[in-house]
Amino acid sequence: MRKILASTIARVTGGVLLGEDREFSEVSTDTRTLKPCALFVALHGEKRDGHEFVPDAVARGAAGVVVERFFSINVTQIVVKDTFRALQDLALYNRQKGGLKVIGITGSNGKTTTKDLVKAVLRQKYNVCATEKNYNNELGVPLTLLNFDENTEVGVVEMGMRGLGEIDALCQIARPDIGIITNIGEAHLELLKSQENIARAKSELIKNLPGDGVAIINGESPYIKDIVANIPVKKYFFGHRAGDLYIKKFFQEDDGLRFSTGGVLEEEFFLPLLGVHNAVNALAAILTALTLGVKVPLIKKGLSEVELTGMRLEIQFIGSMKIIKDYYNASPTSVEAALKVLAGTGQKGRKIAVLGEMYELGDFEITGHRRVGEVASKLGVDFLITVGPKAREIGNGAIACGMSPQNIFHFATKEEAGSFLLNFLKPEDTVLLKASRGMKFEELFATIERGWFSNGNH
Repeated sequence: MRKILASTIARVTGGVLLGEDREFSEVSTDTRTLKPCALFVALHGEKRDGHEFVPDAVARGAAGVVVERFFSINVTQIVVKDTFRALQDLALYNRQKGGLKVIGITGSNGKTTTKDLVKAVLRQKYNVCATEKNYNNELGVPLTLLNFDENTEVGVVEMGMRGLGEIDALCQIARPDIGIITNIGEAHLELLKSQENIARAKSELIKNLPGDGVAIINGESPYIKDIVANIPVKKYFFGHRAGDLYIKKFFQEDDGLRFSTGGVLEEEFFLPLLGVHNAVNALAAILTALTLGVKVPLIKKGLSEVELTGMRLEIQFIGSMKIIKDYYNASPTSVEAALKVLAGTGQKGRKIAVLGEMYELGDFEITGHRRVGEVASKLGVDFLITVGPKAREIGNGAIACGMSPQNIFHFATKEEAGSFLLNFLKPEDTVLLKASRGMKFEELFATIERGWFSNGNH
């Protein structure tokens, strides 16, 4: 955070200052990660009230607290009506200081990867502060804004949502100058009921851009072009096959993806990632970089050096067996993209897809799971292992599309699947692990890794 006096914080949040008017440059809402001399904000959580941890925060070195009631402690206190609102007000104040640019990123899939790509290319020219991990909700966004300091020139803010109006609320404090919509998929159909409603929710980012703002949008996503048509900002559309910037050719290599672009920029790029969908994500980063004046050689350098947030199409070898770890989250669109990566692998052995349930699909639940199975069959996946009651429909879809039932195995739990896989997997196999976050497939991977070597494999 930029250095701010306690008296200024009290003024910004409508609070009352008690104690020393000292300066703060760090804010924390979690005593476990609190840094010495930080300002601790006591939030009301789902299970615990942050006010319970005020004494612990002081013991751990907090030099001040933002609270809703007075505490008998020997540090600066700012007493406010609502600590969560105070956190948001302070975040907005910190965002508005200085002449920095803020980029907002939303979409059904690819938000975090695109955030990583945008950060990688922009840091070649600017001092960039970006969302950590995928902290993209009503708490994560203000915490990201509070990470901006005196040296920050560009902020990259990931924005998630579960319903209409949520991105609009995030934009009120983030105030983005550039808005990126990665795609419109099936995530949140359970709540929003239709892809059109999802597109409307995502378009709130574009509606909140200033008159001189820039929108960078996946134009191949359904409904979005019509919804944003009358919003008076500069718009660039990108896509796999069409747009202001699109993919002309792509080649999956052992160490990454090489692709060429057409449209406003005709160049060749290398990306140390898997899947053409990541090349499409990179188009958004390229357009953002061009908008902010980053030269093409620096864009190429940034893309070639990108490091992704974990559990997203990571490759890890267990002996000679290749594991594709992609279990941060799952929707039909993202599972299909991962299956294409599996099908395109150059590994000699069998191609095995281990797929768990996809959540929040609502009325699309059965159709979505079956569609994934159909894609697995069409792509020639050798064996399909499904995990969880809802995932049984993946197997049904694969069978309907011609896959032999003898090549499909269903398990109610990941523990059962793990026991089976330890006896089923062979050296040289390529295995995709893909499921929604709640399935905790990292535990399944750990089971495979431990058991593989204990069984005498190399």
